[in-house]
Amino acid sequence: MTSNSRYPNSPTNRYSLSSMEAYIDQADSFGGRMSGYIVPNVTGTYYFWISSDDNGELWLSTDTNPANKVKIAYHNSWTSPRDWSSFPSQKSVAINLVAGQIYYIEALYKDNGGGDNLAIGWSKPGQSTNVPSEVIPIDAIRPNDPSSVSTPTYVYKLGNGSYQTSNVFTGLAAGTYTVYIKDIIGCETSSTITLTQTGTGTAIANNNGPLCAGEPLILTASSSPAGATYRWTGPGGFSNSSQNTTRNNTTKAMSGIYTLAVTFGGACTATAITTTSVSIADVPGPASANGGVSCGTGSATLTASGCPAAATYDWYTSLTGGTSIGSGSSFTTPGISTTTNYYVECNVNSCTSASRTLAVATVKPGVSATATGDTECEGSTIILGATGGTS
Repeated sequence: MTSNSRYPNSPTNRYSLSSMEAYIDQADSFGGRMSGYIVPNVTGTYYFWISSDDNGELWLSTDTNPANKVKIAYHNSWTSPRDWSSFPSQKSVAINLVAGQIYYIEALYKDNGGGDNLAIGWSKPGQSTNVPSEVIPIDAIRPNDPSSVSTPTYVYKLGNGSYQTSNVFTGLAAGTYTVYIKDIIGCETSSTITLTQTGTGTAIANNNGPLCAGEPLILTASSSPAGATYRWTGPGGFSNSSQNTTRNNTTKAMSGIYTLAVTFGGACTATAITTTSVSIADVPGPASANGGVSCGTGSATLTASGCPAAATYDWYTSLTGGTSIGSGSSFTTPGISTTTNYYVECNVNSCTSASRTLAVATVKPGVSATATGDTECEGSTIILGATGGTS
């Protein structure tokens, strides 16, 4: 393994471990190196063991310098995981270490196929020297990084939990916690911290749409509990911090999703987010209209054009207000005996023209016809006459 051109700085994989034990059955026909630093927490005599599949070597430096390492244990075959006693050479001689001092440590192993494993154990002063008391744990090791030899290493835990190298604990419920911090030689301190319940609440957003362009858009918010702060955002860079707010001079471009963020106070804050959809339609232009004629008392047909394709034509008897009396681009009036004014407007989704267009239904005088002459004999002359009407 050590003769490979990629050793030691270009391995296929790198990973961190939570103790001096590698993952089991990773691959076949490969070599591995486990390296870092150990910091004993008790001064005295230590013994080290190596267990690996296949052959393995354990090296320990007299200080932080890897150049001062010496081989302290090895074997030239294979062992089962944590099998410490298959070969006498798996165990080191007695080695004196000083509490708080940092020592470089390195283990090599070569797998030739089948299963694979690697573990480094130790026994500390006063413990049995027949087998390791433990695999060297996380609170006694530092990563193979130059900063590890100068930066104090601590481990952390909450309450009765396990120690971890990260000082971040997430997903905690409200309550009181005891936090423990321990350094590499086992000196420990603790502190109590109380987490307050995060503020909670609900938020509801509403608007007065659908709207026609030009009408004011009114955004309203309600929340529980009271005492919250508000933030509206929406199309066109809209932003407002009032609970209820109005956008004037609206255009169709102001349509879309408006987001409301409500932040609830207290010792800890929380934010509820909701949305409301706003629809604003353009106001159609006025229609064009053509009047119609009725000969005497009767109906006239009026026509209109010029509205958008999606619009309807609504007909009225007044210039403003009132109720529509018909719809369509062609409108037949009820029976009328005098000239009458009608009005038409475009309507798109209840958005109507700014003004109505006049269409006049004109009543012309009716025509009466008369006939004189001998109407009984074939070949007689008949004289027709008419009165009334328009010449």
